[in-house]
Amino acid sequence: MNLQKKIVVYYFIFALSGFSGLIYESVWSHYLKLFLGHAAYAQALVLVIFMGGMALGAWLTSKIIHQFKNLLMAYAVIEGIIGLMGLGFHNVYVHIAELSYNKIFPALDSPALVHTYKWLIAAILILPQSLLLGTTFPLMSNGVIRLLPDAPGRRIAMLYFCNSIGAAIGILVAGFYLISKTGLPGTILAAGLLNILIALAVYFIARPVGTAGTAPLPATAKATAFLAKRLALVFLFAAFITGAASFIYEIAWIRMLSMVLGSSTHAFELMLSAFITGLALGGLYIRKHIERYENPLRVAAIVQIAMGLLALATVPLYNYSFEVMAFFMSALGRNEDAYILFNLSSHLIALAVMLPATFCAGMTLPLFTFILLKKDCGEQSIGYVYAANTIGAIIGVLFTLFIGMPVLGLKGAIMSGAFLDIALGLALYLIYARAMGHSYLRPVAAASILIFVGIGGFVQIDPAKMASGVYRTGDAGAIERDAEILAHMDGQTASISVIKWDAGAGITISTNGKPDAAIAVDEGEEPTEDESTMILSSALPLAIHHKPERIANIGFGSGMSTHTLLLSEQVKQVDSIEIETKMIEGAKFFQAKNHKAYSDPRSRIYIEDAKTFLSTHNKHYDIIISEPSNPWVSGIASLFTIEFYNEVKQHINAGGLFVQWLHAYESNIHLIASILKAISASFADYQIYAANDVDLLIIASPDGRINLPGGELFNNAALAAQLKTIGVNNIHDLAIRFLGNKSLLDPHLHSNAVSVNSDFFPVVDQQAARARFISSISRELQAVSYFPVPILQILIPELGDYKLDDATQSDVLWASNFADDAQRIYYFLTNKQGADATVSDLLSINLLKQFAAQCSADINERMWVDAMLELHIKTVAFLHPERLQEISAAIAPECEAPLSDTQSKLLGLYSAFGENNPAALVKYSRYLLDKNIAQDRTQREFLFSTLLLGLIATHDYQDAMLLWDDLTGKLYQYAEDIPFPLQVMRSFALEKMNE
Repeated sequence: MNLQKKIVVYYFIFALSGFSGLIYESVWSHYLKLFLGHAAYAQALVLVIFMGGMALGAWLTSKIIHQFKNLLMAYAVIEGIIGLMGLGFHNVYVHIAELSYNKIFPALDSPALVHTYKWLIAAILILPQSLLLGTTFPLMSNGVIRLLPDAPGRRIAMLYFCNSIGAAIGILVAGFYLISKTGLPGTILAAGLLNILIALAVYFIARPVGTAGTAPLPATAKATAFLAKRLALVFLFAAFITGAASFIYEIAWIRMLSMVLGSSTHAFELMLSAFITGLALGGLYIRKHIERYENPLRVAAIVQIAMGLLALATVPLYNYSFEVMAFFMSALGRNEDAYILFNLSSHLIALAVMLPATFCAGMTLPLFTFILLKKDCGEQSIGYVYAANTIGAIIGVLFTLFIGMPVLGLKGAIMSGAFLDIALGLALYLIYARAMGHSYLRPVAAASILIFVGIGGFVQIDPAKMASGVYRTGDAGAIERDAEILAHMDGQTASISVIKWDAGAGITISTNGKPDAAIAVDEGEEPTEDESTMILSSALPLAIHHKPERIANIGFGSGMSTHTLLLSEQVKQVDSIEIETKMIEGAKFFQAKNHKAYSDPRSRIYIEDAKTFLSTHNKHYDIIISEPSNPWVSGIASLFTIEFYNEVKQHINAGGLFVQWLHAYESNIHLIASILKAISASFADYQIYAANDVDLLIIASPDGRINLPGGELFNNAALAAQLKTIGVNNIHDLAIRFLGNKSLLDPHLHSNAVSVNSDFFPVVDQQAARARFISSISRELQAVSYFPVPILQILIPELGDYKLDDATQSDVLWASNFADDAQRIYYFLTNKQGADATVSDLLSINLLKQFAAQCSADINERMWVDAMLELHIKTVAFLHPERLQEISAAIAPECEAPLSDTQSKLLGLYSAFGENNPAALVKYSRYLLDKNIAQDRTQREFLFSTLLLGLIATHDYQDAMLLWDDLTGKLYQYAEDIPFPLQVMRSFALEKMNE
């Protein structure tokens, strides 16, 4: 193989090296956000350690690079070691994490020590590989230049491009494919194997080099002269500054664009890919021109100034990016196919914002290195420049995370980076001007300052657009049009907005444009759906636990849940754990409804991530409530994993409870099943309640069966008044929200093929963003409560103590509306006080009343049968058996002429529901099915469901399965057409049969 072909192969190999390198960075972010507790910290820390390790590796390589005869063989060895370390990373992480959470965190006395330890361990985990990765660029670059010393600038730029474009592709392949298919262990294993293949390929290509390419490039006497040393220092400083500015931009742009593209893991990967793509294209461009520049110093100065000005231009451009996303959202359908286009559109927006400035950034490193090589500073220049650039990147990340965004805000952070670039460019231009004897420095400086001051003073980032959540709503102007921004704060982990809506819609607190809580604070306003969830997440466990004293609430949100808990005199302490300080500040706008969270001496607020807080403080609680944001938000899905639940249950006292708020909107039954599988594997029992039709509350117990709620809660006047605001007036209002428990639901959930949601196989993190985009809503579990046959009441007999028809009618709960309709029918047919005249508009119900009163032969039997079936469908699942018996007595005619068999069996079936007699349900429904009295699928489905339920309740599981096989094919064309409640009954019977 001739040298030219070898060089091309090395370019390709170095692209693969970049590909694997960014797989590591991506996967390390996932691992470390599990360890550190928040995605923003993990992403920043990975960048810091990743860049720091590469800087150290590049610097050390530069110190000893002249000692290597064959740099490419050294490169092969390094790649092999990186690969071997990748193969063992997962097992090392698991052992260290278990040791840390179980032994070391509890032994440390302070959160500061825990944070220090976590950062130290994170560095130990990824620094060695990062250091080795840092050696690859100077080794490969100098190795290639030794082979072909002509045009070193072009070689460096091409290698920079190949490595960067491989990295841009690697982050996407890892994030969108490998992690989803193979989990974190499989993904990092794939990267390790790729490094080993790279090592073997380079070894076999580089081995027969002979004497070619083994000697270091000569450094002339000028390299040791003072001028050469000063020049080297100048460009090392320049590399440092441009690295710092570039990563100020990256961190700020990622936060900015998270409010345009969403805060999901996939959105972060798209943004990172766009950033690296800009660097790669800049390197590709400079490759074609770098050898032609008469004065590369002048070009470097112009590029630096242009980079700063283009970064400034992202501030006004950012405001328009919301409109572009709104356009894409309106143009795209909300379906699976359009989700691909949505991600492509998101990538285009990220490129539009980042590409111009990062294109310039991609030119700087090759230019600086080329200038030093041309000045005979030696091949160590490559490693030194690379190291200085990455050290600058570290400083940029830390500055932005801890000072830039929290103190200066997003715009201030961008401007600080632009200031560095412009100042550096002007300084380089000054050096060039002095050397050449002429200059356009003054007009260039004046123009730069004018643009800087103009954007700084007159262009503002629109907080209304930032809070719009355009990636969800498709409307960038909703807040500007219909609301007022009360506050906008850029915190370390997120940007928090507080919005007051017009037309009595209350106040919303949002994280990166995603509403986390909405509360009606003005007197006379109707409570929001969120209030129902927040109040019930606290009230339900208080109604179940016999004596709750110590409670932890994970996720402060609006503070309303903490406030509700503190209304109980039994509660002695509530610890609220929130990771973002600005959320605590923003929630102060809700003090009309959350003031106890701030003022009650029993309330304590901790700024921590939940897993670290629990293991560090080693506290134990009677109740732990978890109220995280939606699982599609990056880092949040780790609060829905089996590992998190196993950690939580270790901090629950005997007889204690765990409460999980689970969003049914922007989700689907497969994601919910994955989470419930994790809960089921960790807890001995669980119950599910509907806070409203789009929010679920899961109550879990680590050590025993959970009781149903008790009515003592309503003896507390303060709690009763709080519950009354959301239409919960009695114990029946809690019972009607019951959707099932572990014994009923587990058999079907475990038949779902979806994997258990895990830290290392993050089903929810990978798939939830897609569910958000297509606006998926899961109502399968809720459907169990309003299915026309009383599944819950018959299979969970203790529910019979509650009168669901005495529940308060609620506009946000479908089951209560069905119960309310059934109650009005009861009043009408039994002539009770409270009868609603509108029921008489139902022809079928009126017909039954008329027939019972008159025994009229004029009434067609077919019409009566249809009316009777409609009565069954509308009432038997929603009225207490006592009331069903009253209706039976009211509609049973006393006629001289005998009733037909069909009529008598239909009346008998209704009475069987009233008597709660499963054997009679089987007898009458089987007869009516055999007689084929049902005229449409709704009627057939009801009779089939009744017979199936009766067979299960009488433990005749084998007949239930035979019935299923016989009738489902006749009722439903496709398996997905079968209602979820029927699937639950079938799975329940199948498991019982196989016990």
